[in-house]
Amino acid sequence: MQESRVKRGRSRCPLRVIVSNEGRIDHRLKIFQSDVSPIIIFSTKRMPQKYQRALEKKATLHLSDTKNVDLAGMLQTLRNKYKVRTVACEGGPTLFRALLEQGLIDRLNLTIAPYMFGGAKAPTLTGVRQGFPARQRALFVERHAHHRRGVFSHLSNQASAPAPELGVSLRRGRRTSSPPQFGQTKFICPAQLAQ
Repeated sequence: MQESRVKRGRSRCPLRVIVSNEGRIDHRLKIFQSDVSPIIIFSTKRMPQKYQRALEKKATLHLSDTKNVDLAGMLQTLRNKYKVRTVACEGGPTLFRALLEQGLIDRLNLTIAPYMFGGAKAPTLTGVRQGFPARQRALFVERHAHHRRGVFSHLSNQASAPAPELGVSLRRGRRTSSPPQFGQTKFICPAQLAQ
């Protein structure tokens, strides 16, 4: 699959993008120990100088003057500057909620695995146990597949969207030999990248 990416004029592996409002990212993290593909960091000028100096040696920094990263602007930068057409968001509930509130989620691939966990402090997709973003959008089931270790649902905000293949990683279409990690949720965003 890497050879196929190279033939299309892309890097061997997809770009790796980190989003952080405060920019307190440890430059010794495992992601920075590999040069498999470029790393791009979107943060704000609240990122402390010592972090900026350490990270600029390992990644391309995009720092905004705003309090929070402008997610729509970030996606536009990825599209215009880096020719990215599809983004797989593997972030946590805070990033997912922000993308959802701004209407930047096109597709949600949700894995329901046969494992029980929960309690009052169990995480949710949006990071909160009550309330839901004011800007809710209907998600339509594109495809629903059963696997011996779970159920994989592909949901989209467009009723007629083409269904993705099961077994295709959402990291910009890279094929994998198995479905996404069990219990893992991936988000595809946004519509304007696919245009």
